[in-house]
Amino acid sequence: MTEHVTVRELRARLAKALDAAEHGATTIVTRDGRPVAALVPVSTLQALENWEDEQLADIAEHRYQRYKGEGAINLTEMFAEILG
Repeated sequence: MTEHVTVRELRARLAKALDAAEHGATTIVTRDGRPVAALVPVSTLQALENWEDEQLADIAEHRYQRYKGEGAINLTEMFAEILG
């Protein structure tokens, strides 16, 4: 379940939004009708961070395989390529 609240509403109902997150719900915070932030369960954040780490590791491995026959690539260059 996802609820949309304004910043003012969030201030007034923060405890309720935290309880909702604890039970797996996401709260989208809006300002001037536009989404600006999300209050998500910690498990969702951790899963997203783990997925991101896996994706970066896969990209790094792919880059390593690509460059290993051409000589070394340093970590700074690899991260610049991944994040660039």
